[in-house]
Amino acid sequence: MSGNEDFMDGQGAPPGGLCTTDCKTDADCRAFDASAVCATFAEAPLVLAYAAKTVQRLCVQGCTLGPPSGPTKCQGRADLVCRPFAPDHPATCFLKGDVCPEGTFCYRGACREQGCGPRCNADRDCSGGRHCNAFTGLCDVEAAASVPVGADCSDVEDATSCGGGNCLEVSDADGVRLKRMCTQSCTIGQVCAEGAGACVWPRFENFALGDAGYCIQRCDCDKDCVNPVDRCVPWGDPETEKAYGSRGACDVAPEGAVTLTCDDGAGGAAGSAGANAGGAAGGG
Repeated sequence: MSGNEDFMDGQGAPPGGLCTTDCKTDADCRAFDASAVCATFAEAPLVLAYAAKTVQRLCVQGCTLGPPSGPTKCQGRADLVCRPFAPDHPATCFLKGDVCPEGTFCYRGACREQGCGPRCNADRDCSGGRHCNAFTGLCDVEAAASVPVGADCSDVEDATSCGGGNCLEVSDADGVRLKRMCTQSCTIGQVCAEGAGACVWPRFENFALGDAGYCIQRCDCDKDCVNPVDRCVPWGDPETEKAYGSRGACDVAPEGAVTLTCDDGAGGAAGSAGANAGGAAGGG
């Protein structure tokens, strides 16, 4: 499948193309790779729903969330991401005590496998003048609504406030809500949202480079942050600054934490309640 070939009725093309074949079950794929899974790109990344009716499925490389990371995961491609896929007619795990079959794990009520799915992080990942669809991770002919990464989305009545992305609720370790912010799915370790964000927030407890994550706003000083409760928290090391092209990222900083002020570049004390990446919940 080429990077300009739409998947199933114009739903978008995989960035960079994908060597694959049609399948109905995992067994159809295991002749090519012992870890391969039979997945459908019609299943939007990381949402509650899964394909409940017969849809076209394709073989994708299997993967494992978390370490080891590096270039070996998903062929080392920045336009693929290790993420859950629900098999055809998956076992459910809504009830306490439900146990998922071997090789799957419970994610949002369904026992899912892990595979390397297409994931554009920005238009630069797409060829032929196509545009990255932040929700599906596929490359579309038409541009989807842009995602104002980091923006407040507390007005739950406004379903369009996050454009083509998701509204994520962020809580502290005690479950107290700190903010709601616009974000999108992305590949951990990549610059995302057309350069506005960095993919550093994990979606799962076990994570590493190349896994599915959330995109947060990049910044060089506090005033860059579009969410009123955020401050610019420094990365803390030159290598990360170089990798993401910014001095820090916008987050709710712990009381007294050093952030990047905009007057002389020196750090300033933040005055907001503490947050951590592990407190993120919700989203799509």
